[in-house]
Amino acid sequence: MDKEQIFENLSQYIEALKKADIKKVACAEVNEKRSVQVDHNSLEVLPVIKADFIAYRDSVILKYMSGELYNDDVAAIETAGFEVVRRDRNIT
Repeated sequence: MDKEQIFENLSQYIEALKKADIKKVACAEVNEKRSVQVDHNSLEVLPVIKADFIAYRDSVILKYMSGELYNDDVAAIETAGFEVVRRDRNIT
């Protein structure tokens, strides 16, 4: 059965990647303005900046969700010796 491990701390995520002997991490990036419903009858255009780091090994998905400073997280993961494959999830 597949399972998913979600990490809230980058250092714990990197340690789990090392323990699972993973070499490559996917980074799904969003950096754009999107309309967001802020009230019952109103939308507002807000910047959405985030990234999901995803790796897979032996039917287990390892996932870390980052906020606006995700480029620092990319650098930290690469410095730890992992290859980061970046993918764009912008709508426009």
